[in-house]
Amino acid sequence: MITQFHCWLLLLCAIAVAPINAVSRAHIVNSPVGDVLTLDTWDILAPFPSAARETGADPIQAWGGIFEIPRADSSTYPSDIVNGGFAGWTTITGAAGQVSIQYNDTFVNWPLIESWAGSAGSSWMGWGLSDFSLDSDSAVVVSCQGASYFYVDSRLLNSDKYYSGISQTTLYLSQGTHTFFVLISGSETAQFGCSVALAPKDPWVMMNDVLVPDVVDGALASEWISIVVSNNLNESLSSLQVDVTSISDPNNKVTVTQQFYPTLLQGQTYAVKFAVQSTNLPIECSSANQFNITLGLSADGFPVQTVDVVLSCKQFSDPYVFTFLDFDQSVQYSPVRAPAKECPSGGCPVILTLHGAGVESKYSAWTNAYQQQNYSWILFPTNRRNYGWDWQGPGLLNALTTLDYFVNNLPGVNATAKKLFYANPDLILYAGHSMGGHGCWTISTHYPDKAIAVVPAAGWISMRLYQPYFLRIGNSWTDPYVQMIMTQAISDYDDDFYTPHLVGIPLMIRMGSDDDNVPPYHLRRMARLVDELSGNPHNTLVSEIPGQGHWFNGVVDDPIIQAFFDENLPVKALPALPSKFTVVTMNPATSGGKGGIRIQQQLFPFRASRIQVQRVSNETWTLRTENVKRFTIATVSPYASTDIPQTINVDGQLFNVTEAPSSYNFVGSSWQLVEDNGEWVKTERGPNRYDPSFPSITYSSSASF
Repeated sequence: MITQFHCWLLLLCAIAVAPINAVSRAHIVNSPVGDVLTLDTWDILAPFPSAARETGADPIQAWGGIFEIPRADSSTYPSDIVNGGFAGWTTITGAAGQVSIQYNDTFVNWPLIESWAGSAGSSWMGWGLSDFSLDSDSAVVVSCQGASYFYVDSRLLNSDKYYSGISQTTLYLSQGTHTFFVLISGSETAQFGCSVALAPKDPWVMMNDVLVPDVVDGALASEWISIVVSNNLNESLSSLQVDVTSISDPNNKVTVTQQFYPTLLQGQTYAVKFAVQSTNLPIECSSANQFNITLGLSADGFPVQTVDVVLSCKQFSDPYVFTFLDFDQSVQYSPVRAPAKECPSGGCPVILTLHGAGVESKYSAWTNAYQQQNYSWILFPTNRRNYGWDWQGPGLLNALTTLDYFVNNLPGVNATAKKLFYANPDLILYAGHSMGGHGCWTISTHYPDKAIAVVPAAGWISMRLYQPYFLRIGNSWTDPYVQMIMTQAISDYDDDFYTPHLVGIPLMIRMGSDDDNVPPYHLRRMARLVDELSGNPHNTLVSEIPGQGHWFNGVVDDPIIQAFFDENLPVKALPALPSKFTVVTMNPATSGGKGGIRIQQQLFPFRASRIQVQRVSNETWTLRTENVKRFTIATVSPYASTDIPQTINVDGQLFNVTEAPSSYNFVGSSWQLVEDNGEWVKTERGPNRYDPSFPSITYSSSASF
């Protein structure tokens, strides 16, 4: 009998209920490790052509699909990328549950393929199969990492693609042999792993996914905590309740504000959120600078199950973590670093910087990559995961919500200091690295009206340029019109289209000249576009460090970048609005406009919409529209260097701008000034209803689009 075991990155408390054995089938031999069976030997059918982010296709569907073809025999199947044109079965044995696959150049001529296809040519996919057996009907916990998805027998399950340790599923299986079918994808090489373990008797499995605030100068930085559980029973769980059973500070008391929790269905994973308050300040931390809280979870009369959460103790001058409710009301976190000195009148600007792929936002390697600023806050949103959403869709909303919550609440700042360290919500410097560099391009080009400066480092323009899609196997069968629609659905994150919004905003690009991860081409291209639109061949400051690669000391903050910060951060107004500028959008749901002008409706959805603006004077502007059904004019902020006009000429029609915001609607063949009381969005498509995939997210173990 065992009481605890380690299942990859998950810690599961388990009671053994039935033995798990390996089964030899098609020369598969596996061995259990304690109560966890790691499947080390696999039948592999690969490699077949694929492309970046092309998932869902069975590469051998034409031959019956993976569930119907003979397993591990001498059959071969056509493959575009294999020398000789055919791929077949091989047996690969991993170690400690990890399987690594690499096809050398004698089997796949990668140099030749990549010489004409670039890095996009290195993508491939295939299948991996392995078995396990049960001596009796049992509840088991299954998990795979590194793959897109997998099946156990015929049941489709989500994989932990990025090894986050947050994806597992409880299954109730019958006695006998069962099979993992794993869809493998890689770029020249691939690595994945799967395991199966006996499920615990406890009603739920505690997943290694806990979000807590830091303790800052003896007080909780914020109130929200989230722990993730998975219903382990073959029945629903209701009446969830969270209580504090003990804390490490005997002189303090922590109370929980209960929330409404839905009934959890069998196998459902759910993030349990609750608010906590400490009644006696200051909180006394341990010598290890920690504050421990033991929580008790109960449901439906089951015994209380406890979980320990550890809060780090920080000083106000250190980077610290606060938690908050994101746009979908889930608990998320963000690190922040306070300015070294008290803010001037009007408050301190905020440096909003976005991390790269695989970077956990709270890790010190990231938060300390930026030196503390004298008169600026530094905010580090999470993208909701370390890989997250490319700072698009939910990732973009997360960045905006983090900023909004922070400037309105100043978590971690005591009541007296809030007046001294006020964060100005209208003065934002956008920054970021790698995937976060793309996020910097995205948020600055889509929401430029509060930008005082922009500093992307090693940031790609769009995924279609970074990892081209032209080799997608589905393109051979897809109607070009359908391909156009699919392209339109993601075109609002083609940041180069939105470069007109950067005209007039101080811009510095930073990269290493030898970056083979995000080619310097991406940043140079964006700089050229902004320079062309600005009419100045040297508008953009280019900081390209010879001989450096993707990441190096000082890549996001060295004397060169600090000089740019120092020049642009101590400001009292936003950059001057150009006398001529253009407002553009592909999707009103994801862009905020420029100069106070925002496109709210399109005549033809998901097509390019533009408003070309000429400021004849501060009082009179001329607007020429293209594919615009409705737009608004509103005051940008008290810090705008230019106020909204008194008169506008819209496609030859004159209007007096008597109030802001004012709304203009194209009806029939002419423009009308209309009252914007918000009622029209109930019957017409407004910005929040344009996005066909506007997210409604609860708990997601991992996702990438």
